[in-house]
Amino acid sequence: MDKQKNADDICGKFAVDLSAYHDNELEGKERDAMKRHLDGCGSCRRDLEKMTKISSAMNSLNQPADLELRLLEDLKKTLKLPEEQENGGRKC
Repeated sequence: MDKQKNADDICGKFAVDLSAYHDNELEGKERDAMKRHLDGCGSCRRDLEKMTKISSAMNSLNQPADLELRLLEDLKKTLKLPEEQENGGRKC
């Protein structure tokens, strides 16, 4: 049990900087220490993988798949001619 508690304490210290590591905000010794820890810690590697997947999903939400279709629809609405002009001047 003491071995697990010690591992949790160590991971807890690295967990604080895991997001900064993910965002490439760690430099020098801190980054190197995180790399070494991740090499030996499956739990923290899984946390980093989850973080990466979440970031990727969030980024995809910022890039709508139907952007071109929505742009075309907005353009059609903006350029829509009055009804008389659409029907060749006839009211139907």
